Amino acid sequence: MDDQHAVIWTKPEGLPFAPANPARGLGAQFEGGFNTAFCDGAVHFISETIDPKIIRALLTCADGEVIPRESKW
Repeated sequence: MDDQHAVIWTKPEGLPFAPANPARGLGAQFEGGFNTAFCDGAVHFISETIDPKIIRALLTCADGEVIPRESKW
């Protein structure tokens, strides 16, 4: 999350979701992308060049979308 969108980790706030630009506010701490923790405990580095359709699918739940692991993250 970039500094402009950061919140205190103990404060229950989330990042507003913008469907047209789903990666807005993510990244900036590392060059080229950001680390993400998944619900299964896995941690992945997401590239800043990720296809907006894939990031949108990763950020939405219970929609039945399947995201192949082979996708360029």
